[in-house]
Amino acid sequence: FTSALGTTLEMFASTFTLSDLWFLLIPLMLAALTWYCSRKSGMMQAFFRSHEWSLWAWGGGLVLVILLYLQVELSVVLNNWREGWGNLFQNSKNHTVDDFWQLLIVFGFIVAPWIFLGAFTDFFARHYAFRWRMAITFNYLPRWRNTTQKIEGESQRIQEDAMNFAEI
Repeated sequence: FTSALGTTLEMFASTFTLSDLWFLLIPLMLAALTWYCSRKSGMMQAFFRSHEWSLWAWGGGLVLVILLYLQVELSVVLNNWREGWGNLFQNSKNHTVDDFWQLLIVFGFIVAPWIFLGAFTDFFARHYAFRWRMAITFNYLPRWRNTTQKIEGESQRIQEDAMNFAEI
């Protein structure tokens, strides 16, 4: 059991090195692009430039990027594990049943966090989009109330516009 855990940690450590920290440039580029776009669009300003929503906008965006990166790293670890799994069956004469069970335990250590991470990322992304929709709605609601023209289904229109934009 401990050797399987050690093998899993070795596989993860072999795929992630300090030289791979270039991935931090991606959130910085996204932040710069978002800041630039938020100067132009009211829907972007409502979320990314508002003091009320800035923690969710920037912090939640960073959390999403980190979660997605961890999912990619676990996918790489799983791909590396498949090599040993394939070798086990191709050279079955050189392996024992204990090797089979050890690889299954390693698989469990890889897939369990991957499933949890995938479910949490999906939940968090949906929650993030919902917060973005709330920010857009609260930003546009005073504008819709101050119109002199009667607009049919205005509350539904606000929600649908916010939803369509936040799902992009």
